Amino acid sequence: MHVLVLLAGIADPKWPIAAGADGAPDLAPLPRRLSPFDEAALETALRLRDDAPDLRITALMPGGPEADALLRSAAAYRMDALCRLPWDMQSAWDTPALARALQAARAALDPAPELTLIGREFGDCDDGALPAFLGELCACPYFGLAEQVSREADAFVLRRERGPLEEVAQLHAPLLAGITNSRSNRLRHPLLDRKSTRLNSSHSQQSR
Repeated sequence: MHVLVLLAGIADPKWPIAAGADGAPDLAPLPRRLSPFDEAALETALRLRDDAPDLRITALMPGGPEADALLRSAAAYRMDALCRLPWDMQSAWDTPALARALQAARAALDPAPELTLIGREFGDCDDGALPAFLGELCACPYFGLAEQVSREADAFVLRRERGPLEEVAQLHAPLLAGITNSRSNRLRHPLLDRKSTRLNSSHSQQSR
């Protein structure tokens, strides 16, 4: 089984944000870190691998060379592949364009991922629209605000809380799940491992 985890990263909130020449916040020079939603998506993939050791995990992150350090931090979790999608994150506000680029990169993977995981907000100041937009482009079932994902027989079981209720869905691959953070999916600490992961840059082109 192949699981794709889409990561965006956010500007480290511990660092002050300065205004750029146009008066807008200049996030480019700030150190990056995984957002709580990135971490929840990554932990979800790791738990699936705990139950199926032969599961393959690919991590994909849009951005420029500044994204490489953050991708390497993901390598500490023994990713099978790391890919950077060349993208000017100043254009991250263009949700349709970024979703099309992510879908093109996803479609180019071999083998195709049975499950794609993405945080419910993707990157800095995201409005949460990108996961649903990507689900439409993928032409596959989309389950949002998931807190837990497990594999049972030939289907995925997804759970989320809605007020006092727990919703459970059983869906078949291929599938896109938008992951929200909760106490049940906090990212574990990485363990040192001799396995190395190669960082590749995707050849997908930016869409405008």
